[in-house]
Amino acid sequence: FLVHRQSNPDRAAAGAERFRAAATAIEQALDGHEFLVGESLTVADVVTGAVLALALGKLGGLAADYPNISAYVERLKTRPAFQRAVAATESSLRD
Repeated sequence: FLVHRQSNPDRAAAGAERFRAAATAIEQALDGHEFLVGESLTVADVVTGAVLALALGKLGGLAADYPNISAYVERLKTRPAFQRAVAATESSLRD
């Protein structure tokens, strides 16, 4: 939705609202949990966490709105599998 902020503000606003709804659901799912599914790292954490890490980086100020997500991403950043996923995501966005 960021690419449409100036060219299509209505589309950007709709995208931002969808992001907030999804982030709120994830924020609630993480309440009291280290990971999204069960008590150990899964592919769901790697994939979701990579997107959330990107969003936190691109959309400054989200950490205060989503403290569970922020703590979750910080935990994931220490995991080698997550580090590889983020690197691959960033690489694909540059290409």
